[in-house]
Amino acid sequence: MNLRTLTVLSLLAHSACIGFRVRQQNEELGPLSELEGLVSDGDLTVENGRPIVVLLVREERDEQGVDQQRVFASNVLWRPGPFHFYASPGRYSVHAFADLNSNLRIDEGEPRAVAAKQVLLREGKLSSLVELTLGNDHGVKAVAWQPKHDEIIGVYDERLRERMGRKGGWAPGEWRRVNGDDRLYLMEPFDPNRIPIVFVHGTGGTPEDMHALIENVDRSRFQVWLFWYASGMRMNVSAQSLKGLLDEYRVLHDFSNVIVVAQCVGGLVARDAVVQLQDRDHKYTVGGLVTFSTPWAGHRMAESGTKISPMTVPAWYDMTEGSDFQKAAIATAIPSVPHYMFFSYGKGSDVGDDGTVALTSELEFTMQRRATEVIGFSETHMGIVTNPESLATFNEVLGKVGERIAATKAHGSGTSSR
Repeated sequence: MNLRTLTVLSLLAHSACIGFRVRQQNEELGPLSELEGLVSDGDLTVENGRPIVVLLVREERDEQGVDQQRVFASNVLWRPGPFHFYASPGRYSVHAFADLNSNLRIDEGEPRAVAAKQVLLREGKLSSLVELTLGNDHGVKAVAWQPKHDEIIGVYDERLRERMGRKGGWAPGEWRRVNGDDRLYLMEPFDPNRIPIVFVHGTGGTPEDMHALIENVDRSRFQVWLFWYASGMRMNVSAQSLKGLLDEYRVLHDFSNVIVVAQCVGGLVARDAVVQLQDRDHKYTVGGLVTFSTPWAGHRMAESGTKISPMTVPAWYDMTEGSDFQKAAIATAIPSVPHYMFFSYGKGSDVGDDGTVALTSELEFTMQRRATEVIGFSETHMGIVTNPESLATFNEVLGKVGERIAATKAHGSGTSSR
């Protein structure tokens, strides 16, 4: 879905009774802040190989004035050390616990900690060095946290319907109010013998947009996971969500590699998640990144949307040409992850933009230079993910990535994301 359509949708929503609430939500989610800190295990040494989970908890009041706590994001550490979060401005508390039985639950007797003071995050500011020291659980109240994992779903499932995908694009706060947190769905029970492929849809889209790619995957070698998220959120936050979910799944399941496949703006989210995964050992490696028709240099309509739309979508700030997000993405290399960059450039004699994204954005020079392969098709923006030749080439790419992963395992390399 393109930005022009999203602008129209936001204007329509503005005229409806829900418009005021969505506008307010988008305004609150638009600014971006950062928080970083450090966890130590103090006198309670945590056994090697046991995860430490850090939770960023938003402190807010509901419409009735009742104080509420909501887990905004998680960091999984495999040893005491630093953590980092992106979040919208607001008041937060920071919690940590040693997940001794690797069940992603805060159980009685597990070492835990809560930051001495709440943190007020402000727009554009980095709040640094929140220090946590794990101790016994006596007198340390645990925050309610019950993440949902291992949910099996089909690509055409009612929960992934197009209407909700559109809402995620123009009203991400409303999407989360209805759906809850972002999810990583499985299409079948986890199999430790097959490599997970994570599919990331674009802004306002659903996994169904990539149904032909998904249905073409060799299920004897790979298993399909679907990232279902509020696609209008700030991209660092959506990427953090994907990274956090993968880290949580690694606590529950023993996998050493994943492949990430994304379409359109989902490519920006997916790549930033891969970048965020380079900060430390996550006990798995991103074996390959495959993107289709991604606007690496942004979209010219995004800036107009932030200036003239009565309901600016948070992600538009990152999609604006020359935004801080765009600059950081282009400046940050991930040499350890092979990137296969598919692009679309019109159809037939009408060679040029693909109808949604400018060719100059798809083929941003630095991204081209860093890519393992740059593969173009004379197709429309959505046609490239159903084109038979594109699908065949996609399967060839998956084969290459699978062989590379197998060769790395055969040589006994570690499973760090670095």
